[in-house]
Amino acid sequence: MHFLDFRSVMNDMFAEELAPFGPIEAVDFIQRNNTDVYRVRGQRGTVIAHASSDGKSYLKRLRANLNLLAPLEDPRIPAMLAWRSSSAAPKNHEWAVLVQAEKPGDEISRRNFPAGAWDGIAECLGRVHALDGDALPVSGPVCNGHDAAHFGA
Repeated sequence: MHFLDFRSVMNDMFAEELAPFGPIEAVDFIQRNNTDVYRVRGQRGTVIAHASSDGKSYLKRLRANLNLLAPLEDPRIPAMLAWRSSSAAPKNHEWAVLVQAEKPGDEISRRNFPAGAWDGIAECLGRVHALDGDALPVSGPVCNGHDAAHFGA
């Protein structure tokens, strides 16, 4: 078993690429799912950090998706601010940390979903789906639904 020294990595990031946020004042654990997610409050702002000590493939996909969406410059879509990962670690000891801008407001749920929010979400999704891009390759029984070549005649 191995652990990521998250606080040490964040201290390094706040001393370098995240220096505009000032020194770290607090780190709050938010959730554990594909990664551990933290709210990191600096003296001059707050960021959301996703950390994984179990490999970096999930965070690499998240980073690629955020980079794909960055040209939209939509304030509703988080911007990636920083990335750190293992460079020469053995495959079973790879780690990564992705830091994104915190989006103010409450998480939307069935209990607090305002009726007008749907219009904003629909408009944002319309912009996302209008982006040019190639579908990721698929294998096995999974097919791209938009590709006629994946369906028999």
